[in-house]
Amino acid sequence: MAAKSFREGIRARLLQDVLGGEQEEIDGGWRVLVMDELATKVLSAACSMTDVFDTGVALVEDLSKKRQPMPNMDAVYFISPTPDSVRHLIEDFSGPTPLYKSAHLFFTYQASPSLMYNIKSCDPLRARLVKVAEASVEFVTVDSRTFSTMQPFAMRNLFRDRCEGSSDYAAEIEVAARRLSSVCAALGVFPSIRCRAPRPPQEGDPPGQAARAAVPQRIAAALNERLQAMQRADPSFGTGSRDTCEVLIVDRALDPIAPVVHEFTYEAQVHDLLPLGEGNVYDHSYVTKEGEHKVTQFVLGEHDPLWTELRHMHIAQASMTLEQRHVEFMEKNPAARNQAGKLGRGAASEPNDIRKISNIASAIPEYLEKVAKLSLHLDIGNKLSTKSRFLMDVGLAGLEQDLVYGDAGSKEVINFLSSATSSMASGDVAGEQISAQDKLRLLMCYVVTHPEKMDNAKRTQWMKLAGLTVDDMQRINNMEMLGVAVSKRVASKGLTFGRKKRRQPRKERTTRVADKEFSQYKLARFAPVLSETIEDLSNGTLDPTEFPFVGSGQAGPPGRAQDYNFVGTHPPSQMQSARQNRTNFAVSWANKAKGAEGPRQPQETKPVHRLIVFVAGGVAYNEIRSVHKLSEALGWDIILGATDVLPPAKFLRELAHLKSDFAHDSAGDLALEIDGI
Repeated sequence: MAAKSFREGIRARLLQDVLGGEQEEIDGGWRVLVMDELATKVLSAACSMTDVFDTGVALVEDLSKKRQPMPNMDAVYFISPTPDSVRHLIEDFSGPTPLYKSAHLFFTYQASPSLMYNIKSCDPLRARLVKVAEASVEFVTVDSRTFSTMQPFAMRNLFRDRCEGSSDYAAEIEVAARRLSSVCAALGVFPSIRCRAPRPPQEGDPPGQAARAAVPQRIAAALNERLQAMQRADPSFGTGSRDTCEVLIVDRALDPIAPVVHEFTYEAQVHDLLPLGEGNVYDHSYVTKEGEHKVTQFVLGEHDPLWTELRHMHIAQASMTLEQRHVEFMEKNPAARNQAGKLGRGAASEPNDIRKISNIASAIPEYLEKVAKLSLHLDIGNKLSTKSRFLMDVGLAGLEQDLVYGDAGSKEVINFLSSATSSMASGDVAGEQISAQDKLRLLMCYVVTHPEKMDNAKRTQWMKLAGLTVDDMQRINNMEMLGVAVSKRVASKGLTFGRKKRRQPRKERTTRVADKEFSQYKLARFAPVLSETIEDLSNGTLDPTEFPFVGSGQAGPPGRAQDYNFVGTHPPSQMQSARQNRTNFAVSWANKAKGAEGPRQPQETKPVHRLIVFVAGGVAYNEIRSVHKLSEALGWDIILGATDVLPPAKFLRELAHLKSDFAHDSAGDLALEIDGI
């Protein structure tokens, strides 16, 4: 396995090529770093401010704001090549006194000829321009294996009802392809490209379905054109990488359930069940020994070793790990143990007492940072454990998964909602409540797995039973825009997501992504369709008609990958054997299959060592976790990208903008019929 992760490689590229490379040219002096909004997001996602200052930067400035002239200092500009940013750059050197002594200019991506002409036409700027270069980093790293192309409105613009022919749709396709090409440029690869093929149109499809279904194909085609242009400009670009790297482009419609099903892993629950501020900021509140209430803000991210250790664990496993870390800390630090004794008997053995742990930190300053982080995660773990127990005790999480795997239908949903309504009427349960959002997500699991079960009358009845609003039901209906047959269709055969295989019982599923340590947990059965798709690709069994190659065809034999990629740790024979030992798992979301389909024979496609997966419309946290686990299991360098990261609440907000109107039926007093499924 290579020494550098994807995020570490991008960090090194920014620090060395954009910042570090200028130290010699500036004679080791201090510099000003000037960035626009996009470049700031790119840099801050991969580097800390300490990293930046260590390269000789004395001050970081916002390009769009008025700044104090520093005519004796050199400036490094890291900006996006937009008309607005270039205008600000030119203005910095167009006045009577230029703001800086010199300018070292780095663009996040290639500037257009017209913008370069504007720069060259400014004589004062041209006289002070030492360097112009392209950084080829137009994305943000989310974690060591995940990136985002920073398109927060991509889902609504690509999948709304009137997307066909809209300028927003075309712009999202272009931006996604351009930023995905910058990932390839940063890695130095010209990959083979595959995409999810558009599904053939079906009777009853809502308007614009052809454009929505073609999103992966159009991004793939635009990406291929950009990569070919890059290779024409530099024939050495990506030489040989086509045999060792592959890009797979899919969309949110591949698996509409993944963003709504309740997860039980640490990171997914943090983003689902706890209030986080912008930039993953968590407000940690506690009471000091003096009785004073305090709130400390923490950023949950890669810089926190405890976060990276816990994030993909089941919450039960995470809680045990936190308890173990607390005991280890007390055993290794006598001063902390003594202080705990002073604060109260049993403090050293009660890891869930946040107040005592926080007071240890305040009493022993040298332990402040370590204990603060431990206290933070114990606080988070306690809250998540409480919420997890509630989700399990009331049966909500179990019912969601039973729906997904064909073990429940309308009868169970009706019984649950009826029981939930009566229980909630008198208050909460165990300090928690089944929220309207919980019931909305449950109904979404139902409509995705039981297509064409909603007509206007039933929709109104479900709304009344669940206590939802018309806007809530609109969100459910908007899942039509993601290919879900919510309403009855004429002459329709139903829809499936993923491959059209028989839905396997949970007891027969032994995929790699369902970790061995997870088998002991009751509600760890859900696996996103994306994980199965990646596994099939790794084994050469991914259907070429559903996921065709774009451009010059499929990948060649495996070979050694380039800098900061993970070279496969298993030889092909071992990877093949490991794959054969699992039961093929697929979800036919529409119907229980009448019979089993025979195993698909492996194709001639050879395994590759690096895989870049891109999800147009946004990626869920259970998919992020799956990629991390698959990369470990397969010995591949799998990098996951998306237009955005979608916690459940954000997915529901974006669904509201897809707009698929339905008629509100007044027949809401009729009893719901139990479907015969």
